[in-house]
Amino acid sequence: MVVILYFTQIAISKIKPPKEKRDVYRDTKDKGLFLEVLYGETKTLYLGITIKGVYRKIKLWNFPNISVNYARKKR
Repeated sequence: MVVILYFTQIAISKIKPPKEKRDVYRDTKDKGLFLEVLYGETKTLYLGITIKGVYRKIKLWNFPNISVNYARKKR
């Protein structure tokens, strides 16, 4: 499941883990930033970019060890 959401610290902290596998949340402000929430309550922020026509998924850090503002600056 992919959900589009405006990322804030509070909004991400309120996301509950999925019942199975994973859910993906995309940021409305920064289109390359997305959050993957796994069954075991792991929340990881990623940056998705395309380099020479190849899509890359770069792991930034696990949430809450990284702030949303810091992740946006890394872009």
